Amino acid sequence: KLVHGGLRYLAALDVGLCREAARERRALLGLAPHLVRTQPFVLPVLRGRRPAPVVGAALTLADRLAGAGPAERHRRLSAAEVLAAAPALRPDGLTGGFAFLEARTDDARLVLAVLRAAQRLGAVAVNHAEVRGVEVGRAGVLVSAVDRVSGAALGLRAGCVVNATGPWSSRTGALAGAPCPPLRPSRGVHVVLPAARLPLAAACVFPARDGRELFAVPMGGRVLVGTTDVEEPEPDRATVTSGELSYLLDALDDAFNAGVGPGDVISAWAGVRPLVAGRRGRRGGTAGVSRRHAVSRKGRAITVVGGKLTTFRRMARDAVDEACRALGRAPRPAGAVPIACLDEAAVARIAARGAGLGLDRAAVAHLLSAYGEGAGGVLDLVEHEPGLAEPLVPDLPTVAAEAVWAAREEMAVTLADVLDRRLRLALYDAAAGLASPAPELVARELGWPRLRLLWEIAAYRAAAIRERGPVPVAAP
Repeated sequence: KLVHGGLRYLAALDVGLCREAARERRALLGLAPHLVRTQPFVLPVLRGRRPAPVVGAALTLADRLAGAGPAERHRRLSAAEVLAAAPALRPDGLTGGFAFLEARTDDARLVLAVLRAAQRLGAVAVNHAEVRGVEVGRAGVLVSAVDRVSGAALGLRAGCVVNATGPWSSRTGALAGAPCPPLRPSRGVHVVLPAARLPLAAACVFPARDGRELFAVPMGGRVLVGTTDVEEPEPDRATVTSGELSYLLDALDDAFNAGVGPGDVISAWAGVRPLVAGRRGRRGGTAGVSRRHAVSRKGRAITVVGGKLTTFRRMARDAVDEACRALGRAPRPAGAVPIACLDEAAVARIAARGAGLGLDRAAVAHLLSAYGEGAGGVLDLVEHEPGLAEPLVPDLPTVAAEAVWAAREEMAVTLADVLDRRLRLALYDAAAGLASPAPELVARELGWPRLRLLWEIAAYRAAAIRERGPVPVAAP
């Protein structure tokens, strides 16, 4: 969820990665301003930990690597100013702190916006297609796949193939006989809390007992807390463990006087980082493995692994350059393509229209942020069916029209597509969206019989229970 300049990589002396991440953050703020927005951070300085001059020097270097202007540079805070930004912080040992800027995004919406931009440029997106085989020849590539929804066989031809399947890259690359750098997958767990249980005016950096620095990031009515960094030998089965839940809650209890306990946790999730083995930093375990990406090629098969959300554009450029070489073409510099932007006049028109249709200010702001130029299309649904202006979950800004829009306009064909991969209710709602009108709306839109809807609900609930581990899915 963070598009960050890589401040933590300076501790590993990886200045190049920090510079690259900072440049990409600045580019994304310009290319997708509705989706990638600045996020103020506060970093408390505690007695007995890194002294303020060391932290200040690191932030100064980060500002220079990012080319930060005067208004974007970090500044020193008094202890009182730190507590104003994070009122629940324990004041014991607090000597002051620093304020600095990062950026954040909704990664699911960013992926969809990138896909839409690619389609406008002529790309064809094939959803829910499982690759079964890859035949690489001198004249091109034939990918054999199966549509996991309809069961239909698919044959996809191209000049070359790029394997960008994250922690599954070795498995996918083997289908094409393409080498993949050895991976060391790492699991990162986050928990989600109600904003009222941990009030924050800015995101906050705080230490865990083992010295690892954690983040608490306010997002609407929620606070995201993470993350862990442990070996994950089975990416298919990544789940939140009770040990990781305790680790995050213990760190919160040490840093904040908020009394947050397991009963306050709305949800939790486990993500897997496809780290390239052998690229080590200064820390031990997977936390010490570099976040740099790697591109490899065998004939017309290219693999790209590693990297971060922040640097996805740079990863894509390197992979495309390698694809050009595979096709015997010289890589050509390409101009940056805006992902989806709205000018001020369009924002004002959509905001006024949303208010006129009965949406509150938070819902309109959410639509503008999540959909950019597509927000008007969602409002068209509300205008046609006013009941779709109602929130899906009482304390979240997501409205019912978004479930219909996902099924109608965003290639969603399963309940998980809508509730998890489009609307993110799997992360931000205790019932994972199952208590909302969304399942019935999706069933109506896609023409599911009752038995199909019940099957979709059961499959989605089982997946949510597995991923959340010790954090229950609330009953609808």
